[in-house]
Order: sequence, then structure tokens, then C-alpha cells
Amino acid sequence: MTSLDPAPTRLPWYDRAGGEVWAHTQRAFYPPHFAFPQHRHHYAEFFLIERGSGVHRVADQVSPLNAGDLVFVHPELAHALEASSQRALVFLNVAIPLRLYRDLEGRFGSSAHWLWAAQSPRTVTLSARALEVLMPRIRELEAGEDCRDRLQVESVLLETMWHATAAVAQRPRLPAPLAQVIRDLSDPENLRLGVAGMAQRAGWSREHLNRQIRKHLNETAVGLLTRHRLDHAARLLRHGDQDILAVCQDCGLDNLSHFYRLVRRRFGCSPGALRGRAADGAV
Repeated sequence: MTSLDPAPTRLPWYDRAGGEVWAHTQRAFYPPHFAFPQHRHHYAEFFLIERGSGVHRVADQVSPLNAGDLVFVHPELAHALEASSQRALVFLNVAIPLRLYRDLEGRFGSSAHWLWAAQSPRTVTLSARALEVLMPRIRELEAGEDCRDRLQVESVLLETMWHATAAVAQRPRLPAPLAQVIRDLSDPENLRLGVAGMAQRAGWSREHLNRQIRKHLNETAVGLLTRHRLDHAARLLRHGDQDILAVCQDCGLDNLSHFYRLVRRRFGCSPGALRGRAADGAV
């Protein structure tokens, strides 16, 4: 398994006639022991494991893959896939262009961003009933010309997102201290807490807070805090008239250059451009 981090791969989002393509789909078959090396994409994707087993690698994090797992991969996140030594890995993959992903983020905010987490892939295990409903919908995209129909693509995306969030809602409830930390972060006044302040509110050490967030939310404490900060920044930029430095400070950040990098990584543009997109009705 290579440790290289290659330049992101790209896909054509227009057909030969100049029409827009809103998704690329494929059914992948990895025989036992097959490993697809670390790579990145210049688009968002999700894949649904049909059968078999394997592992998903992101940096030093290794996650098992089994039938029924639905995995969302953030644009440009470097990752690798590997089939197990005993069984082939078969999955349906759907890639969507950045413009559609950004539009989903603009409309659904943290719900869309939670699924396509920037720090690590989001993996959800679907019920047999959900698979029975969702698998044929994704296969329809794979088999026909529906990838040129934005309404059809979005209907599959939204149904997939709904099944994913419904599956998560059925998980055991969060520990009370962690639920309180999340409620605290919904108040902009608490965005300056930092990880140390979050741990203090929970009555936990920083290490235990990180373990609990990884276990229940599949991200880091820094990632959770950053997500809430950027959600707040997006609201201020889209609906307010504060200057960008004031927005940065309201989000609990003091380094403007760092704020610009975080916004670009999350939204694919600068804070000023994000505000402009909102003014133009693009987000």
C-alpha cells in the first residue's frame, strides 16, 4: 500500500454534446487481496458495499468494510481501499461534481457536511430494509442515462442522505456530557471554548473527549469544533454585513490566514467569494 498522496483525479462533467453530467457511477469488483492505492478526487463521492469485505484506509486510520456499509468521502480526501484476503469486495460507487456538492452544502448546511466529513470518511451501516429500497435506485443511475438528469441524480442523493441520517438516528444516544458539549457549540458565544474548554464542560480529559467524539461521531474534537465554527461563519457571511475579520473573531478564531484556509477547504472558495455567491443566489 503506497503512502504517496497523488494529485486529485478529475472526471469529465460534460458529455460530447456539451450537456452537463451530474454523476458518474460504476460497479467495482475487487478480488481477494486486491488493493487500490491511496488517491484523492476532485469531486465528492459515496459508495455502497454490496457484498464481501475489506478495509478503508485514511492516513493511519483503518476502518472495516462489510456488506451494507455506506461510505461518504469528502472531496480531495486521500484514501485507499483493499479487499480482504478471503472475500472479494463488490460495491456501487457514485461520484458527484463539486458544484453539486457545494449546492447541497449550501441548502442543507451541517447535515450535508456531517455526511461528507472533511477529516475522515463517514461510514453508516444500513438496515436490510434500507438496502432493499436504496440499492435499486443507485443501480438505476448506473444502468441508464439518468446521470444527465439533475433531478434524478438529486433524488437519489437525497434519498441516500436520508437513509444515512436515519440509520445514525437509530444508534444508541450520545453520552450526556458529549450531548451537552454539542449543545454548547450551537451557541456562538461558546465557539471560543477551544478543545480544552469543551473537555472542561464535559468533565473529561482532552484525551477522553477525543476518544468519545471519535467513537460516537467519527471525527476529532478539533474537527467537531471547526465544523461548528465554519457553520457559524457561513451564516454570518451569507446573511450579515460584518467584515471578514469580525466574522473570523466571532467564530472564535484569531488568525485570519488560518480562517481563510479553513473556509477554502470547507467551501471551495474564499470568505469574500462565499458572501458573493450568497448575494448572487448561488448558495
